[in-house]
Amino acid sequence: MFRPLTSDNLTDFPKLTIQELKIFFTGSYQLSQAMSYLAEMQNEDGTLNIKFNAESDIIKWEVRSRHLNQKTYKCYIQYSPNSNDISGITDILSVVL
Repeated sequence: MFRPLTSDNLTDFPKLTIQELKIFFTGSYQLSQAMSYLAEMQNEDGTLNIKFNAESDIIKWEVRSRHLNQKTYKCYIQYSPNSNDISGITDILSVVL
């Protein structure tokens, strides 16, 4: 079951360096875009609507498309708990609604 994600209940997510994040996002431009998307996803109180399932180590969230009007992406990341590099990201899925 997915429940709201807080900094207190996701302490085992892989630790990634800036270089690994650039590889993950395929470059520094995409990494900067990710930060912009996060800013757009913030609720009025500054929180994000991100959920996780502790039993399957999956995080999910939704992102509005900047290129396709009225389209939303459901995004999922599965990870290996307590990893120390990018190999801890075990699966990624994005679905357009």
